[in-house]
Amino acid sequence: MAGVLSRWTGRARDRALSGTILVAGSGRSGTTWLSRIVAEATDSASFFEPFVHDARRRFTHVARAETRTNRQIYIPARSRRSPHDEALWSILTGRAPGPWERKRDPDEATAGRRVIKAIRANLFLGYLARRWPALRIVLVVRNPLGAVGSQLARTSEGWDFHFEADFVLDQPRLVSDWLEPHLATIREATGAVERAALKWCIENRVPLGELRGRRNVRVVSYDRLVADPHRWGELGAFLRDRNWSAERCAAAIAAAPAPERADGSARSAPSTLDAASRQAIRRIVERFGLEAWLDAQDPRAAGVSGFSSASSRPS
Repeated sequence: MAGVLSRWTGRARDRALSGTILVAGSGRSGTTWLSRIVAEATDSASFFEPFVHDARRRFTHVARAETRTNRQIYIPARSRRSPHDEALWSILTGRAPGPWERKRDPDEATAGRRVIKAIRANLFLGYLARRWPALRIVLVVRNPLGAVGSQLARTSEGWDFHFEADFVLDQPRLVSDWLEPHLATIREATGAVERAALKWCIENRVPLGELRGRRNVRVVSYDRLVADPHRWGELGAFLRDRNWSAERCAAAIAAAPAPERADGSARSAPSTLDAASRQAIRRIVERFGLEAWLDAQDPRAAGVSGFSSASSRPS
């Protein structure tokens, strides 16, 4: 009887998540652009940034004065359970209150199809992928020169991407699992450019390591996707969505705002990074072993395909 109940519960859990697509990545990596295209192409409701939390590390679903919008919670992929499971389940199944977009009726997000856009989930994507294998996850990785350049440009316009070493060093399991070899680099990063590069490295190194081999995950190179529209078909094949078609995808892409240039600047603006800044970013990225992503803006390099299963290198 217990086995029958367990199988029934598992199937019910899978059905509850069968309509959920999570589009995640670091800030200014194309998550908004991609999630809106996917939502349009699959005719889904969409949720913008639900994984914010307060000082007690409780998810609040929406940003408030007391939320810590630039911190992320680390949940190791190997964890059997997490104190956050109830809140995470509420978000992933569309039951959480928040700024749902593209809703035609009040029950659409709960009963149907949903795309969740998140730049604050990278440090627990491995846990989500293992805990709920019916969840489809798309991790967007952008060339760090472009991502950091875009963050710095938006900071001058009032956007907040502030990062301090304590945001990660106050999580002992994150340090022991991933950051111990890089403690010197973390403590040496004092300038805005270095801290932004460090943030990019941590937010991408952890999921690229923990998501390796997960069948419900696809890693997307933002730069290659922008450069080669034919690769959208590979994403559609991974999502296996009944509403997805080449025509719907093309229409969604055409309706979306134009993506940024590879260097992180708007198409009408000059690059925000000087030679010294680019060199500082490269140095930190290389220390984390992620230097292959520095060349991800060139879709012809190494015969890339645009999409891959989780890996520390673009492919």
